[in-house]
Amino acid sequence: ALDTYQTDPERCGPPYYPLDLSILLLPYAGWTKWLLGHPDQALDRCTTAIARAKQHNQRLELAYANVLTAFVYYLRREPDQIRLHATSGGVLAEQYGYDVLAASTVIFGNWVEFMAQPQPGLLERIQQGLTAWQSSGARMQVSSFLVMLAEAQARCGQPAAGLATLERALAHLTTHGEGFFKAEVYRLQGELHRTMQDEVTAEACFQQALAVAQAQQSRMLALRAATSLARLWQQQGRTAAAYPLLAEIYEHFNEGFTTLDLQLARALLAELAEQAY
Repeated sequence: ALDTYQTDPERCGPPYYPLDLSILLLPYAGWTKWLLGHPDQALDRCTTAIARAKQHNQRLELAYANVLTAFVYYLRREPDQIRLHATSGGVLAEQYGYDVLAASTVIFGNWVEFMAQPQPGLLERIQQGLTAWQSSGARMQVSSFLVMLAEAQARCGQPAAGLATLERALAHLTTHGEGFFKAEVYRLQGELHRTMQDEVTAEACFQQALAVAQAQQSRMLALRAATSLARLWQQQGRTAAAYPLLAEIYEHFNEGFTTLDLQLARALLAELAEQAY
């Protein structure tokens, strides 16, 4: 879609909004790059989008680009950058009345603060942001925002509430076909069951997450699922199975080695290798 728009924009027909679609498509391409296992290329797409919006002084596009980039940094697990881009997008959204974008920045900003230092008021504001997002009529990304809410609930010791939130996420993605984060929903379900000492259910969730990610060719979500499963097996003394499971997925990466996901996988592989030999 991005290539078509850049080479022959008239083929795309009149846009629903008076926007430069390339600035919106670039961060979405970044999401896709991250899912496919290219987290550094994902950032390149977002950086280009923001620079292009600034160059042409396009405020709405810049607000969108910052919000979409905040999500890419969420995927990369970089809270300082999430805060930076959510704040930048939020200022523009509030100034020009972009209510749906403002709602998403409320979610991002309060999620970052809550994960650093849980406070009831912050959790309530995450929920308010999600309500505002859905009240606007937006259906896209609801499942990923629900995952963020479940992460916050888990962070403050509410695994049962987190599991209920993830059931809402599954219902949404089933109804609306928003499947790109389905593997992460299952993986987080597994993590919550593990904290509740239900290792059997946790393993089943991790296996399901891995199967979904591999079917979607989502290398990054497959790595997350394999890391969670391998860590569980490590705790159970099944290192002989855990190491090859994780190593087979990790060895396909050729970038992003400074990101937290790859650092965690690499550290776990080192532990498993030491325990096995």
